[in-house]
Amino acid sequence: MAPAFLAEQRVARPRGTDDSEDRLLRRHVGGGGECGTLNYAVRSALVAVNVAQSEGAAAVVDPFAGEVFYTDGESARTRREGGEARLSPSSATRLVDVNLDPPFPNAPGFRAVDLLAHPRFVADFRPRVVSTSPALAWVAAGKRAAYVTDGTDLCGSVHFAAGIAVCRAAGARSPASTALRSARTARGSWPPRTPGRTDS
Repeated sequence: MAPAFLAEQRVARPRGTDDSEDRLLRRHVGGGGECGTLNYAVRSALVAVNVAQSEGAAAVVDPFAGEVFYTDGESARTRREGGEARLSPSSATRLVDVNLDPPFPNAPGFRAVDLLAHPRFVADFRPRVVSTSPALAWVAAGKRAAYVTDGTDLCGSVHFAAGIAVCRAAGARSPASTALRSARTARGSWPPRTPGRTDS
């Protein structure tokens, strides 16, 4: 999958990559940049190849859809079938992907699975269960309203770093502390109370 990703990376970055960047990308991808390997093993097409560079550039490549979600660290765009468009987050779909894969370092306080059973949450949103990084890119593209997962240091994860970078560059908010408070209220009220706000 790495050679295909490098080809896509060159499409996403018309200015090209030099040999040192190619070596970096090969090392990164070979070191676990693929996401959705269990899906791929059972012939499900929900997979991606991710790369995130320290200076802010990142890409999430969906090889089966032929789509590249990428950022240069400032703006975020998508490229598919020769067309290119700026990514624009939106909550209009009300679709929220929830990752139920372990580990769960914040349990029992944070249990994403509890959101799926909370009547107010399912009344406000249409949850789906997805455990692969294209879901983050879909948030950046406005195809999903949000993505919920558990974890620590997600910006340092090969599964999340690229998607988070693309989301941030697109203008999507990623308030981890707010998300954590929301998940902790899953057994109680929804939405959670926030400072300076009174819910009726």
